[in-house]
Amino acid sequence: MLTNCPNCVEESSAPPRWTMPLLKLGEKRYYLSIFFKANWFKALQYCRFHGMQLASIQTQEENDRLEKYVKDYGLATEHFWTSGTDLAEEGSFFWVSNGRPLSFTNWNAGEPNNFRYENGEEEHCLELWNRDGKGLKWNDTPCSFETMKIFLFAILIASLAVAHSKDFGPKSVDEVLQQNRCLCPCKPFERKEYFIPLSRTSDWFGAVAFCHSIGMEIAEVLNEAEATALGEVIAEEESDSDPEFYWIGANDLGVQGTYRWSLSGRPVKYSRWAAGEPNNARGEDGQQPAERCAAVALDKLEWNDFRCTQQKRFICQQFRDE
Repeated sequence: MLTNCPNCVEESSAPPRWTMPLLKLGEKRYYLSIFFKANWFKALQYCRFHGMQLASIQTQEENDRLEKYVKDYGLATEHFWTSGTDLAEEGSFFWVSNGRPLSFTNWNAGEPNNFRYENGEEEHCLELWNRDGKGLKWNDTPCSFETMKIFLFAILIASLAVAHSKDFGPKSVDEVLQQNRCLCPCKPFERKEYFIPLSRTSDWFGAVAFCHSIGMEIAEVLNEAEATALGEVIAEEESDSDPEFYWIGANDLGVQGTYRWSLSGRPVKYSRWAAGEPNNARGEDGQQPAERCAAVALDKLEWNDFRCTQQKRFICQQFRDE
């Protein structure tokens, strides 16, 4: 039984009106939400709030099990979010739940097509949809759509997964979940602890996935005191080379120009943008992907926006025990 999902119970033992029954299908447990609609970003946050992950699908067998599951619920024609997205790089879909590229696909005919809507929005998030009666196929759709009535969430059985870090050795997910905290050398500040993986760089999405894999989240900077504390943590890790930028959780992947924190989904109210930033630059030729993810520099603790696919160091955080 997973220890970091306090609202989850086995369906057989669920008390009356309990809202989080889990169904075991193969090596995963699933929760099917039928109570509200949300866009892809809100679905991610809802899932994480309950100690779960938005679904990833690894095999045809798993896809078939899910299809039977939703049919049994009488929901065969509905839409279902998964954690698949190509927000990092157009055409390169991966699972946000584990940071890995898609090794199995089940796209509907002609998909993914990245259809562009009149308002300029494109399709970057992966849904399951029985569009033409040929089964639960995959489709790309705008991440901001809130037309999905149902959401599918999955979490691996803890004993089957391992969180790896060359910086402090591999630890089983069981150990992480039992402590509900990262097993790493963290730097404390008030209610938070910070951790910078040594000699590790990643794109922004990989940074989010790595932090989550060790029981942490990518860092949020909510006020001047936290910015100063974060600067001290970075300074302790910084080498003699030119100051590096470190990924933090701020991004405008949902709505361009509106920065939010990836963990809470809340708008960024406190910021330390450098002069002229964020500028959403697209490179000298104007053809590069837009800059949609924020990073902080050591020298002045100022923020800059970068392409989310760029490789940078990053900062994880967790809340300390009271």
